[in-house]
Amino acid sequence: MTSPLWAAGLLAAAVQPAAHAAAIAHWRELLSADEFKDERRALIAAAPGAIDQYEWIINAPDSWPMHVSRLYSVISQSNVDRKRFLKYAVRDLANPELRLNASYFIGKVGSAVDSAPLLVLLSDPDGTVPPAAALALGKIGDDRTVIALELWLRYNRVPGDPRREMPHVTKARDDIKARLAAKSPPAKKAAHP
Repeated sequence: MTSPLWAAGLLAAAVQPAAHAAAIAHWRELLSADEFKDERRALIAAAPGAIDQYEWIINAPDSWPMHVSRLYSVISQSNVDRKRFLKYAVRDLANPELRLNASYFIGKVGSAVDSAPLLVLLSDPDGTVPPAAALALGKIGDDRTVIALELWLRYNRVPGDPRREMPHVTKARDDIKARLAAKSPPAKKAAHP
């Protein structure tokens, strides 16, 4: 099924087909660069004026996963309304080729509401994804996330097995606890009669 935003992009493309197609081709060319250093800086600088075209690329069915993944990195560093891309990053957690950068993006832009799919990724078979999901959880998680991480650690960690020790999950839990403790007001001392 075609997303409404992608369909809206098609409508915009029909109105200005040559300019739209040329801009999309230009951004895709930059997104395809081997080194992707100068190109990243150029895409970040252009983001305020090109954000609708970036959104079109993220939603186009023919977009390469590398382009979408790189756009999450670019948008996370841009001075634009990044929250409008959060729903796409959450959606793209289901795509093995996009999970890593979508997790990082959610960690930079998301909130505790976005924690549930990241919790599932702690068990992802791709060894790079669980640490990224844990890092994101450490940044956005709340007290419910702490409980979920403690349960996850209780039933998934295997002490002594370096593949199942999961220090990144422990760190995420501890980061959330520290952040929550820093936000909460100090406990009032009881007055003595």
